[in-house]
Amino acid sequence: MPKIYQYLNYEIFIYTNDHLPVHIHIFIQDRQVKAELIWVNKKLEIHFKKIGSYKPLSNAECKDVAIFVRSYEKQIKEKWDKIMYYNQAVKAEVIKKKL
Repeated sequence: MPKIYQYLNYEIFIYTNDHLPVHIHIFIQDRQVKAELIWVNKKLEIHFKKIGSYKPLSNAECKDVAIFVRSYEKQIKEKWDKIMYYNQAVKAEVIKKKL
């Protein structure tokens, strides 16, 4: 489960050998959600999903993450491809400034 980003206090991971659609797992404290990235007519839609028994992020936190995902969608997709299709390691990036 490589960490691909640390955005503010959010830790963002992609599980290796995971499933489509392209998605990321976002952790903060003891809470977690999955954000599915779906492109419809080249426009990004982000669908947040609850994960098992984890408490989800708040709506405000999901909005923060959505802003981040929209700003980094190309890089997230590139990291997904490297991890899932080419079995390559990716470096976690740290972004400390709120977008």
